[in-house]
Amino acid sequence: MAISNLKMKKKMKVELILFCVGFLIISIKLGYVQFVKGKEYSTKAIEQLNNSRKIPANRGVIYDCNGKVLADSSTVYTVNINPAKISEINKEKVAKSLAEIFSLEYEEVLKKVNQNVSVVNIAKKQPKELTDKLRIWMEQNKINSRNKY
Repeated sequence: MAISNLKMKKKMKVELILFCVGFLIISIKLGYVQFVKGKEYSTKAIEQLNNSRKIPANRGVIYDCNGKVLADSSTVYTVNINPAKISEINKEKVAKSLAEIFSLEYEEVLKKVNQNVSVVNIAKKQPKELTDKLRIWMEQNKINSRNKY
């Protein structure tokens, strides 16, 4: 009986040591990812968030039995902002411009601009002309989508 207790204690010590070594390895890897590679991963995440993608999904025209067009493919754009990147003094200016460009209610846009989240949807299914107008406004006001404004 004493021999089996010694074997059991040795086995428990080995298991405890293996657990501690595993925990140490995971902790070191976590520290490496967080502190050494953290800036790189943060930059990659921001790039992925700000990427433009072309989705070539032209599906063709759908006609009814009389030849009338029921549905057609068209390109539309979604406008999102990051309120955290807009300084407090510029929030009203940004909200006013977005409301004017996309014919939205100023109060609703201002509410979205003042939210404490990372991404807010401003307008969906917008034509290229309006998004081009927004890009021109951003260039005129020296707004870079990657920097704080």
